[in-house]
Formats: sequence, C-alpha cells, structure tokens
Amino acid sequence: MSSIHSKRLLLFVLLPFLFSVICNTPSSAATASPQAASKLIDEVCQGVKNGDYGFCVRTLESDPRAAGADLLGLAQISIEVSSRGVARNLVHTQNLLRLAKDPALKSSLRSCLDLYDTSFFWISEANNFLREKDYRNVILRAKRVHGNAARCEHGLKALRPPVPSPLTSQNHAAEVLAQTLGSAAYLLRGQV
Repeated sequence: MSSIHSKRLLLFVLLPFLFSVICNTPSSAATASPQAASKLIDEVCQGVKNGDYGFCVRTLESDPRAAGADLLGLAQISIEVSSRGVARNLVHTQNLLRLAKDPALKSSLRSCLDLYDTSFFWISEANNFLREKDYRNVILRAKRVHGNAARCEHGLKALRPPVPSPLTSQNHAAEVLAQTLGSAAYLLRGQV
C-alpha cells in the first residue's frame, strides 16, 4: 500500500471519531420531547427523495441522541453518520481497488476514491457551516456529497463491457445520508 493511501486510510478511520467529539458541543444540548423528536425525524425524512423515507428514519433513530434531539441535533447526527459512511466507503473502495484486475474498473474505482475523498472534505465544511448557522452552505455541501455518490455509481455502471457496480448500496446510502443532512438544514433555514 502506498504511503498516501496509508495516510488517507488512517485519516478516514480517525476523523469520524473526531467529528463525534466536535459535534457534541453545547449547541447540540437542546432537547425535544420524544414525541417532538419523532415528529422532527418525520419532517426531516419527508425531504428524502426516491422512497428512502424508511432508511432515513431508521438511520436517525439508530442514534440514541435522536430520541430527544431538536432539529440542530438531528442535523449534527446526520453529519456524523454521513462522515462515518463516507469513511467506510473510502476504505471499501480502497479494498476493491486493491483486488481489481480490470484496468477500466480500476480507473472507475480511483475516480470514486477521489469523489469520496472530496465528499469527506465537504462534510467537514458542512459541519463548520452548521456551527455558524449558515444553513444555505450546509445544503450546498450536502448536495455536492449526494452528487459525488451519484457520479461514482454512474461511472461504475458506464463500464464496457458492463459489470455490476460493486458500490451500489454504498453509493445509495451516501446519497440518502446527504439528502437527510440537506433536508435538516433546509428546515433549519426556514426557522431563521
């Protein structure tokens, strides 16, 4: 494994932990009643396209903090989950790239690696913008992360001869998580 890939792997394994530390700031301490939190989760997940409402709800509810989270708390949870998802996708893509034999597949996987690398940066920016209450820029970063996952999938499906995309479920999850973040930020923007 090259030095750059070793550093990238280490970076993306540690960053989700750092995000959880960063995101647990006093600004996320506001709590909602369980009924209000459930209603907020429903509102956030209604903004997710392509019939992925259930995935969104399950993802948010899987975090114990969501049961009492306000809208800002749900956005922070979305950032953390997106960060962990992108980190997992980077590691998985690196493993696939290491095993791939076909030059065209390797090229597409390298593109996906670059796209997810960039997405991780955008999630970090989204976290900063969320703390600054700049919800418009959070939405823009979420759209970019979504677009990168879609571009990765499109590149893999465009291979000739056609091969099944080895990242379909990971790309789909990244798209839904980005939409979840964008939806929470959109609702926060409406409160300003």
